[in-house]
Amino acid sequence: MALSVLERAKKKFVQKKYNEVISLLEPCVLDYHESFSFHLYLGLACLHEGVIAGALAYLDRAKQIKIAHPDPDLLCAQAAIALRRRDTNKAVECYLDALEVDPKHLLAKKGLDFIKNNNTPEAIGDFIQSGEIKKLYPQPGVREHHRKLIFSCVGTGILCALGISLGVVFFHSNSSGIRGQRADLSALALVADEESAPLSGEGDFLYTLTNKEVIASYKAAQKYFQSFKDNLAQVEVNRILYSNASPAIKRKAKTLTEYFTVPGFDTIKDSFPYSEVNTNKELYLDCWVVWKGMATNIKQSEQTLSFNLLVGYDTRTELEGVVPIVCNFSLPVDAGKPIQVLGKVQLRNGILYLRGKSIFQSQQPAQ
Repeated sequence: MALSVLERAKKKFVQKKYNEVISLLEPCVLDYHESFSFHLYLGLACLHEGVIAGALAYLDRAKQIKIAHPDPDLLCAQAAIALRRRDTNKAVECYLDALEVDPKHLLAKKGLDFIKNNNTPEAIGDFIQSGEIKKLYPQPGVREHHRKLIFSCVGTGILCALGISLGVVFFHSNSSGIRGQRADLSALALVADEESAPLSGEGDFLYTLTNKEVIASYKAAQKYFQSFKDNLAQVEVNRILYSNASPAIKRKAKTLTEYFTVPGFDTIKDSFPYSEVNTNKELYLDCWVVWKGMATNIKQSEQTLSFNLLVGYDTRTELEGVVPIVCNFSLPVDAGKPIQVLGKVQLRNGILYLRGKSIFQSQQPAQ
């Protein structure tokens, strides 16, 4: 028997394919209007993707459905959202409610321990901006999925291969998102020769900088990186790469970008407006932005999605510009509804486009 859309979404969820969970479930909101599991998984997928507005709406509906029998995973999700809003009192209340339902709930204990040991605005702010808060997002079914995987591998006599497989999975997870403490950049510090001769007269360049300006941009890039402001750091790196800076400094600036993390809707900082990027494309190359608008000229295959974003036209009052969006994933897009795109600024033959990472287009019916 074919799996239901909800069961397929649960399988995608344990595989951490949250975009696919959203694409499977959102078109079926009306069909599952009274389903707690449906709204829980859809809300959690939105939370993991950083679509906080969607997470709030769907988790609130899940709470309404099961108000007489509180669910600890739902309560932990609400606690994490409260913590994102710096409302520690609400977060503590939710975690305590979760432990009342299930005194052994590990995530609730973990959340309470964090608040107990890090209850300052600075610590909570760093926790959120670094992406570490995602460790407090519930993942129902994931632990059981891993347990079944292990038993299956043992049963087929490939326990050794399992160790290799798990190593790849966890390395991929760490390399694509949360790093916690930022990297030690002492190896990228400028040496005396680089500081004394930071310029080069060879080649073509967009920006003509002075000695002091090159050094200042390089140090600013490092400072922004340590403050989890990768977009601002990228701008300074680009200023150096497209300038008359020396090849040695350009190499070190380029190396710095290898430590940048990929943001979500919930963690992106310093997103630049279209008008600013469009007037100085090279300066904002490889920066992450969130732009709103309407989609047109939609082309979709099993694994890719592309469309033109009418930036600013989500209100249908002002069109700022048209930007091609290219995604290496496939999700349904409704041309009649506003859409948000999280993407990386790219250039092809001088034309600005975004390499899409996530999109959000609510299909929830009006209440």
